[in-house]
Amino acid sequence: MTPHQWRHPLGTRLIKRDVPQEVVRRILDHDSPQMTAHYVSSDYRKRTLRRHLDATIAEALHGAARRGPEARS
Repeated sequence: MTPHQWRHPLGTRLIKRDVPQEVVRRILDHDSPQMTAHYVSSDYRKRTLRRHLDATIAEALHGAARRGPEARS
């Protein structure tokens, strides 16, 4: 394998480990974010967005419960 052939597996693994896309772009020395976006599948994007949305909702609900009913009105 050539060093260039290691780029795709490295990029994919970094993205799957939640390394920010901009950081991956710089590591892989891509000129544009669109090049790095090829490493992020739409299914993975959906799962990541869902995980962050669920965490945000849970935090909002638990935070509201901790503040009490007067804080919700």
